[in-house]
Amino acid sequence: MENIDVFESAFGLAPSSAGTKRRTAIFLLLAAFAGCASGLKIKTRVDPVTGRSVDRLEGNKIGPIPCGLTRDPCVFLDAERISARQGATHFRLVAVYEGEEWLFVQPGKTLEFELSESGQNFALFGEGSKENRKILAEKKLRETAFYEISPNNLQRLADAKKVTMKLRGDGFYVERTLTAGNLRNLQSFAQKFIGK
Repeated sequence: MENIDVFESAFGLAPSSAGTKRRTAIFLLLAAFAGCASGLKIKTRVDPVTGRSVDRLEGNKIGPIPCGLTRDPCVFLDAERISARQGATHFRLVAVYEGEEWLFVQPGKTLEFELSESGQNFALFGEGSKENRKILAEKKLRETAFYEISPNNLQRLADAKKVTMKLRGDGFYVERTLTAGNLRNLQSFAQKFIGK
């Protein structure tokens, strides 16, 4: 029960019975999980040279919540709308992997989706993560890979009830099931930008 005493003193709670300590620990863990849930964050930036505008859904975390609590890698599935001055618009998915070892995402169809209610699967082509690999800290690495996606496939993904995603690397892959919050974020992004 020492760990719970640390929690209680950190939050200014008075010493209490073992049952209350357990409830306090459970409450604090649940609060930590709820506070780290993915919310809709869309940022817009404009390239002053090309005039291209990029609207990006960021922080759509699929991995364990909160990241770093376990050794399991964190995965994010973000989305972008890229608009040129001439009116041409295209969409991309952005897969971000954070873990203790490199995934080494290669060029090719390395992002796969299974939409369970329809039984439909599709894979997206990307250029890999070679230009987008970073060491964040000791034992914390990040890779980012970009994938072109049609408005139709983005809408299918956003409208799905259950989606399983695989991000393939050189020696292994990570697989995640998108949460209801992840799907809501994609739905909101699609509603805001598809058809505009």
